[in-house]
Amino acid sequence: MKVYLDVIWALNLLFDTFLLYLTAIILKRQVKLWRLCLGGTIGSLLIILAITPFHSAAGHPAGKLFFSILMVLAAFGYKRFRFFFKALMTFYVTTFLLGGTLTGYITSSNLI
Repeated sequence: MKVYLDVIWALNLLFDTFLLYLTAIILKRQVKLWRLCLGGTIGSLLIILAITPFHSAAGHPAGKLFFSILMVLAAFGYKRFRFFFKALMTFYVTTFLLGGTLTGYITSSNLI
């Protein structure tokens, strides 16, 4: 079986951008498309780092926390701490809800 890194990276880029877009919708914030794409690009760098010598740092929970903070900063900016923290927590809730929904759908439909 062949694994195409570019396809995995592109899928991750789109999914990260979509998660940031859903976060913006939930928070009812106007965000420019280029900022959402920048945040998605930052998040998708974890896929690229997974095949480099930095894979252990990128896979560590602190590394993932760092990248998620950078994603939210790129997409929503920093006006004050409460504004940023609310965006970050909404991003996490959106990620967990969508991840759980997709996992539940895949396991209930016997696609695995």
